[in-house]
Amino acid sequence: MTKHTPGPWVVADDNRNPGTIAIVHHTVHGYAAIYPSPGHKTSPYPAEQSANARLIAAAPEMYELVEYLSTAYDDRKSSHDLASTLYDLRCMALRLLDKIE
Repeated sequence: MTKHTPGPWVVADDNRNPGTIAIVHHTVHGYAAIYPSPGHKTSPYPAEQSANARLIAAAPEMYELVEYLSTAYDDRKSSHDLASTLYDLRCMALRLLDKIE
């Protein structure tokens, strides 16, 4: 059991703080913000700020992938299971990359 807020997390504009990007959990209670640099109303690096938000929002799925990797080979029983596990890992990785990029 992890101690972090479970996913999914999504990136959204923070309507409460203009120029800020929010990482939002699927309930109203999960919220983290990426603020512009101090003294700026908007980020001088908006593309980087947005990329950082997407990377942070993908954290629960990254954790899930690492957790799956840590146990995947313990459970395999045949070469078919190994192929299926590798396919699952590839699918998880592609979903992560789509979310991050």
